[in-house]
Amino acid sequence: MQSNQLVNPEDLVTSRHEMTSEQQITLTFHDIRYEVRQKLDDVPLCGKTAMKEILLGVSGLLPPGLNAIMGPTGSGKTSLLDVLAQRKDPKGLKEGIVLINGERPPVDFRLMSGYVVQDDVVMGTLTVRENLAFSANLRLSTKKFDAKARKLKVDDVIEQLGLQACADTPVGNEFVRGVSGGERKRVNIGMEMILDPPVLFLDEPTTGLDANTANSIVLL
Repeated sequence: MQSNQLVNPEDLVTSRHEMTSEQQITLTFHDIRYEVRQKLDDVPLCGKTAMKEILLGVSGLLPPGLNAIMGPTGSGKTSLLDVLAQRKDPKGLKEGIVLINGERPPVDFRLMSGYVVQDDVVMGTLTVRENLAFSANLRLSTKKFDAKARKLKVDDVIEQLGLQACADTPVGNEFVRGVSGGERKRVNIGMEMILDPPVLFLDEPTTGLDANTANSIVLL
């Protein structure tokens, strides 16, 4: 992925506050260059590898609200998203900087933000409510959230995502009939919303969904 769009760091917000879900977050990135080690296709079975640059000086600004990274297959969309979310090996980042409200991200930004991967991570034999409760029990601090507070959090996410009608239905898998594709995707999103993250990254959240279902996901 290439970009000639440059953002002047002097034009960015420079105030620094503790990151909370209520805070307006502006995420900027400048001259991101990322490379990975790949096997050489022209020399099969030799085991030789070479570095391939995936992101070629990408810069941009993501203001508060809904933002989309668009491009053809193989253009580096997921790689860029992973770099912004601090989910890539830092050794591959050759140049560039990511800023949040004009400051470097906190060291625990990866834990503070939410990330919905393209592939489902739900457990098909559990109900919608049980999947969300599992995420809440695993990820919410027991010092801040007792059992009652975690249950209320799960109920709140179910309501926000419009999953009340299927809350006690198994999500489903190849052996168990479950919820629809759109509802399944919302459960995936809900498992990250449990954290109430200030920034939520979603990797191709509408892939495999029909137009109406995809639109409902975008409008969440």
